[in-house]
Order: sequence, then structure tokens, then C-alpha cells
Amino acid sequence: MKKIISFIIISFLCLFVTSCKEETLYTLTLDYQNEIGIVTTETKGDIEIPIPEKEGYKFLGWFTENNVLFEEKIIKEDTTLKANWLKLGDKFNIYYDLKGGTMPNDAPYKYETGVKLTLPIPTKDHHEFLGWYLDDKYIGDALFELPDNISGSKTLYAKWVDIA
Repeated sequence: MKKIISFIIISFLCLFVTSCKEETLYTLTLDYQNEIGIVTTETKGDIEIPIPEKEGYKFLGWFTENNVLFEEKIIKEDTTLKANWLKLGDKFNIYYDLKGGTMPNDAPYKYETGVKLTLPIPTKDHHEFLGWYLDDKYIGDALFELPDNISGSKTLYAKWVDIA
């Protein structure tokens, strides 16, 4: 009988302690930047942020007030996020800095937002083409296609290695 009473008391204390534990509520504000507008909700931290749709646009993600992509699944403070959209169908120019190379005849000189574009492979005597770069210092990864989430006119710089 003592064991049963002890078990009941311990169970009651555990239940009392866990039910008295106060959970913090955080405010999550989502600015959809479309006809939905701004939605504010309270959460205990775990979140599942919706992926919105907007006709004529591609959703690029939720961004913080500091313009950083938000990829968390738990918030630990009040948070405001803005939907980032790419307008589809806009056309922009592509400029090539061939660094002495020759462009194939079918090279594209325009691209459309929301559509991946395979970039041309130029040629240069006694050189191997290593890829296109968005700056003449060749920082970052080489491009062989333009991704579907960019916009604005682009200048691409050819990088070569001498194989003579």
C-alpha cells in the first residue's frame, strides 16, 4: 500500500511541476507582400512557415529584417519575416567578356527571369574554358548556366587556362 501511495504522490508532483512550467510565447509576423498582407501569430517556438504563391512571381524564401534568408524551424524571440519574390518573365541582357575567346553563333544575349539558361561554351586557341564568372576576379563557383532565381543585366567573364 505504501508503494501505491508513494507512486500516486510522485505522479501528482510530476504532473503538478510540468503543468506549472510556463512556456514562452513568441510573436511571428509574416509579411507576404501580396494580397494576403501581414499575418501575426503566437508560437511556443516550433514553427512551420507556409510557402506562399503569387501569380507571375517565384517565391525565393522568407527573409529577416536584416535581409538574411530564414531557414530555422524554431524561433527563440519575436520575429518578423518578409516574403521575397522574383517577378517572372522579365528579360535582361547578358554581356560577355570573352578575354580573347570566340563566342558560338547561337549564344544567347538575353535571359528571362524564372527560367534556367544553359550558357554557351566559347573557344580560344590553345586554351581550355573553365567557366563563366560574375566578376573579373573569378570569385565563387564557375557558372555554366544562369539560375532561375536571378534578375538584372549580367556581365559574364570567361576564365581560361593555357594548355599550349
